[in-house]
Amino acid sequence: MRHFEGRPHSFVLNVQRPEVGKKHKTAKLATLPMSVILQQEGFTLGNIKRRVAAKLPGTLAAQQLGVPMHAAILYYTFVLTDESDAPIEWVQIALHPNESPPLEVFDLRTGSVRVTDVL
Repeated sequence: MRHFEGRPHSFVLNVQRPEVGKKHKTAKLATLPMSVILQQEGFTLGNIKRRVAAKLPGTLAAQQLGVPMHAAILYYTFVLTDESDAPIEWVQIALHPNESPPLEVFDLRTGSVRVTDVL
């Protein structure tokens, strides 16, 4: 469960292969983004496959976010892969309906993607 300025922000589920997750140190998990941790542990990252959908929250997500189960919320689901396209991590983020998703900028000239909160 993530909070922002004292309010529920998002409910996150992370799944990794056991041989991946067992390498992580608690101190790093508390301070670094997962992509940095994985690279420091020797993983070569390939890509992120992401899907965004509005759907009804599960029981646990509804309870943690404090929202009714009949109200659709925004879900981000993605898979982080290695250089051979094998999955390293699966993540699902249920965003509280009062929170705004980040702004994503797709540069069609370079093929790059940038995530920001600034329009």
